Amino acid sequence: MRRRFLLLVSMAGAPSCRGPDARAPRTQSEQASPAAVARLDSLVSRLSTLQGSLDSTWQFTGDNAVFRAIEALADSGAIGDSAVTRLVACMERTDRARIRLNNQPVRVGVACYTVLRRLAYHEEGDSSDSTGGLTPDWPGDLADPDVTIPNLRAAHDAWVRVVREKSYNTL
Repeated sequence: MRRRFLLLVSMAGAPSCRGPDARAPRTQSEQASPAAVARLDSLVSRLSTLQGSLDSTWQFTGDNAVFRAIEALADSGAIGDSAVTRLVACMERTDRARIRLNNQPVRVGVACYTVLRRLAYHEEGDSSDSTGGLTPDWPGDLADPDVTIPNLRAAHDAWVRVVREKSYNTL
């Protein structure tokens, strides 16, 4: 039996709401521009110093400029699937970011996952069962930003598998 997981993305506060059809599907033949990838790497590294706060529903309050810039690069097609790959790699970072949850700093990996939620989702499952096949316990889905290091690592590992298999969808 296949398992399906659908990550619902909240776009409150985002400059626009993008649905699955808003961006053309990526193809393996797309080549990333080296300058655009360097810009992406710079933006991802800034997630550790970004100031703001998250609530338990992943709503970010603060300057969304870095989030929007990563989303714009992903939308432009100039980086292919590099945004998802870089954000998944960043999820393994357990050092503390400046973003806060309940007045405590979150892990940098949580900040990276916050942006990943805006760009991609993964489905596993069999929609023929009575629940529609949704799998809420897929380790790649972090239910809220207050996660343990083992849960963050499990999410990272699940997303690494998804990226390797190219079994995710972009928003």
